[in-house]
Amino acid sequence: MVEKVKPGADKNNRETYRTFWWHFGEKRPALFAALAPLPRCLVTGIVSKHLMFSFQPTGRVFSHKLFVFPLPSFTHFAVLQSRLHVAWTWLLSSTMKTDLNYSASECFETFPFPPEAQLASLEPIGQQLYDASRLPARHRLRL
Repeated sequence: MVEKVKPGADKNNRETYRTFWWHFGEKRPALFAALAPLPRCLVTGIVSKHLMFSFQPTGRVFSHKLFVFPLPSFTHFAVLQSRLHVAWTWLLSSTMKTDLNYSASECFETFPFPPEAQLASLEPIGQQLYDASRLPARHRLRL
């Protein structure tokens, strides 16, 4: 680790990176506090050809190239993976070449989520969608 990490940290302009070279660069304590009580969270890549959300264990160290949402339910997966949210995202986000450059401040924070009373009914639908999206391609239904 010393041979691979420290030389790059020594060249960094931030003194804390040089001094504490073995630490992760950006700690994000608020994110980790929000994730702490949860078994999993939703993540999506910032730049991708297709907007895809996935559940990940909360004990991971996440890349800076991901948006991490402290949302553990299939309900939220169903809403965020919906065609409505995908269209909303393509409308409000920028692109990088032809790929989507997801902007949480523009797309997630402004998205009109359904009322709480309707969200509960989406849990089994979200689980079915998530399970189906994880099947190998040869087992998926062709529409």
